Amino acid sequence: LNTLKFIENNEVNLVECGVCDGLTINFAMEACNYKKINYKSYLYDAWENLDNLDKDLRFNYDYLNIETTKFNLKKFSNNTVYNKGFIPEVFKESANPKKIHWLHIDLNSNEATNDSLIFFYDKIEINGLILFDDYGGFEDTRKIVDNFFSDKDGHFINFPTGQAIFYKKN
Repeated sequence: LNTLKFIENNEVNLVECGVCDGLTINFAMEACNYKKINYKSYLYDAWENLDNLDKDLRFNYDYLNIETTKFNLKKFSNNTVYNKGFIPEVFKESANPKKIHWLHIDLNSNEATNDSLIFFYDKIEINGLILFDDYGGFEDTRKIVDNFFSDKDGHFINFPTGQAIFYKKN
């Protein structure tokens, strides 16, 4: 987590939208543990079959189960808040951080990606980052992300893997 270099108070809020089985957030929390950074992770996912919810989804995700994710992340249980539900409705019902240092969006959904950006962007701290898993994989998602950041101050980097990162400046 490159953003850890800029943390002044040794406390970090991590947010992941589209958690699946917890692999990516596992790496982020391990990095915090390694650097001895105090952190709280806020996880958002439906953790259920998404048939008929979004026509743009590649898969229906019928294999997702919050209990599997909790099992996979059990060593981080004291630092993790699970928010089960559909975006954006889940934001209204959840324990949400006031400030964020690291946000990962991996929703495979145009609408949910846009809703997540709108809800969380102002909470991103200066030098915080947003990691996109689907930037290169979905043309419409890429357009939404490009449009959203067209007037934002920061550094946007896209990778040949399909991922992208935005570092927030002012």
